[in-house]
Amino acid sequence: MPHADLTVAAGTTYSITSQGPAPVVCIFNNVIVEQNASIVFECDCSFTCQQFTQVTGTSTVPTLNFAGTSWPAPAPAAASGANGARGQDGQTPPTPPKAAKGQPGPVATLNLGSCTGPITIYYGGGDGQQGAAGGKGGNAGPPDTAGKPGARGGNGGNGGDGGNGGDTGQITIYYISTGQESFTTTQVGCAGGSGGVGGQPGQGQPTGDPGQPGQAGNASVPPNIILTKEQPSL
Repeated sequence: MPHADLTVAAGTTYSITSQGPAPVVCIFNNVIVEQNASIVFECDCSFTCQQFTQVTGTSTVPTLNFAGTSWPAPAPAAASGANGARGQDGQTPPTPPKAAKGQPGPVATLNLGSCTGPITIYYGGGDGQQGAAGGKGGNAGPPDTAGKPGARGGNGGNGGDGGNGGDTGQITIYYISTGQESFTTTQVGCAGGSGGVGGQPGQGQPTGDPGQPGQAGNASVPPNIILTKEQPSL
């Protein structure tokens, strides 16, 4: 049974998404990726075609994109510390938990057949989530005796630590050379998220101290792409 052709039109993307826990299997005859077009791998995948062509020209997006997605927002900010009772200092809020790890990049095996054109590849796990902002310190309670100085405002909470960079799945690519192909690989993402800002101090006499910023998450180290040139079958 012949397989379908795939043309990714200029300025568009063709996304491969998960249909369940098993890797997605894609089989095509001819695949053509036009200028400023991209195939985006959003899940583990086996991708096979007989001929693969990247149309020559200026493109600002990768031909093949295996990059993990970034977190859209920082971790939720911490709640404020409790206000002090009469004559008591305001409370310092607890430090929020470490932010989430970056989204993983997919595991993919590609058999591209005969290749033509400048094929560019982005790969890497997503950046770690930005840490949560520290909570505001609680305000001091009112004086318990007329004319007595007020209590101290609570210290601002420390910011949460950023999440670690996401894991990168192993990418393995087999191809047949036509003498008119090139491959350029670029690692993206994998950075640790920045630490959350420290919280503001609570009001009092005196006010508390501001919280300290959280620590940045650790970057992840992706495996190298395995790129293997094969001999054409006789």
